[in-house]
Amino acid sequence: MKSYPFSFIFCHYGELWLKGSNRTLFLKKLKNNVKKQLNVTPIINRDIMIVPYSQENYERLKYVFGIDGYGVGTEVNKDINEIVKTSVDIIKNSNITTESSIEVSVTRKDKSYELTSPEVTHLVLNRIIKEGINVNKKSNTKLMIKIGKKVKIYIIQLHKIYNTRFMNGAGGLPFGITGKVGVMLSGGIDSPVAAWMMMKRGC
Repeated sequence: MKSYPFSFIFCHYGELWLKGSNRTLFLKKLKNNVKKQLNVTPIINRDIMIVPYSQENYERLKYVFGIDGYGVGTEVNKDINEIVKTSVDIIKNSNITTESSIEVSVTRKDKSYELTSPEVTHLVLNRIIKEGINVNKKSNTKLMIKIGKKVKIYIIQLHKIYNTRFMNGAGGLPFGITGKVGVMLSGGIDSPVAAWMMMKRGC
C-alpha cells in the first residue's frame, strides 16, 4: 500500500474543554509540552491542535499527557474533483477494506463555495461506493471534510488503536499543570501504576 502524503496531525484535547475560564491556561501548557516533545510549534484551532505531519511526530505524540487522541489529515484546493480524489486516496491508505464501512461528514463554513455540504457528501459517497467500500453512519471510521478558506480532510478511526491512522493519546491533563509530587517505588506493579495515574492528572 502506498504512503499517502499527509500534511498535518490533528489532536483532540478531551477533558480540557471542561475547564471553563482556566481552559486558556491548560491549553497553553499543553501547547508548550507538545513544542518541547516535537520541537515544533503547534497551532490551536478551536477544538483541535494542529502539528506538521511526520512519522516521528506521530509516534512521539502518544507520550504527551492532555491529548485524548490524534489522527492525520491533509489540505487540498477547492476543486471538487481534487476533494473527491483525495478523500478516496486517504481511505485507501487507511486500512479500510470491503468488509469495513465508513461515515462521511462534510462541513461547508465558506458559504460562497459553489456546492452545498450535502452535494459534496453525495459526490464523495458515490466515488467511495464505486470503490466497493461500505457506507454506514454508525461506522467507527469517519472521513471529515471541512471547507472554509482552506479545505481540510481528516480521517478518524475511533475505538481502534493498532494498524490505524488514529491513535489513543495518553489523555488526562497536561504535564506540570498541578505541581510536583513524590513517589516511593516498590518492586511491585501498584506503585508505578499509581505514579502514572498521578502524572496523568498533570503532576
